[in-house]
Formats: sequence, C-alpha cells, structure tokens
Amino acid sequence: MEGAEGDKLTNEERRQGASVGRVETRVAGAMQRVLRKLMPSPDGSGQHLLAQRHPETGELEPALYRGVQRTISRGIDGIWREV
Repeated sequence: MEGAEGDKLTNEERRQGASVGRVETRVAGAMQRVLRKLMPSPDGSGQHLLAQRHPETGELEPALYRGVQRTISRGIDGIWREV
C-alpha cells in the first residue's frame, strides 16, 4: 500500500483530471477499500484507469495487470470498482 507521500498529486496532474480515491479491491481474500491514484483514460474514451508512478520519470501512467490497463468505474453508491 502506498504511503502518505506516494498518494500526493501535482497541481498539473489534478488539472489533467487525476485524483486519489478509495477503490474496492480484493486484499488477502477479503474486499477492502484502498486509496489508489486514478486518472482519465489517455485515449479520451471517458473511462478512468488505476494509475501508478513511473519508477524512473515519476510521471503518472496507467497501472497494468497482465499487460492490460485496469479500468474502473464509480457506481451509483459512489464507490470505485474495477470493471
């Protein structure tokens, strides 16, 4: 899990639509809400993706799972979940 410093976003990232939110995910066999970075899809499709920092450049990039971007959506209850 990311620490308090790792959850911070720059003003430019916020202007581009990135945010930090609680995403419901499976952790150790149980569903939990974990703070994660979120970003709008770079292709302009209107979807949101889980994001991570590139280790060398420090820029925000889509988080991949087995080579696929991790798409999320916000339910009517206000909770972010992976699609």
